[in-house]
Amino acid sequence: TYAWIIPGAIIAALIVVVLLRLVVSLPRLSRNGLFFGGVLFVIGALGLETVEGLSFFASGYSSFSVILGTMEEALEMTGVAILIASLLYLIETAELQGARAYRVSASRKPDRKLKNTGKSSLVS
Repeated sequence: TYAWIIPGAIIAALIVVVLLRLVVSLPRLSRNGLFFGGVLFVIGALGLETVEGLSFFASGYSSFSVILGTMEEALEMTGVAILIASLLYLIETAELQGARAYRVSASRKPDRKLKNTGKSSLVS
């Protein structure tokens, strides 16, 4: 069932067009991580899936197609892990009145000193 590859590529391209401006506005580490993780995911999902499909139609179910499938899933999972780590980088923490507070940083450089000072930019 490899018929989804062409519509999937079109949908992926549309998602890139819609989210590109948002991703470019993020801090450098998050932006680069999202880009790298997305590229790994798409290479696995579209690239290796295409090669796996061609291999399957040429020689049927073989050990080579199993290896391709394993590589495909590994690339997709690695891409998702990098995407999640890149988004987690944007979270800032602070101690507020004895409790831990979290927020997603809207600045280009998250305030990493927030954890150690006990002061917070969460409260105006």
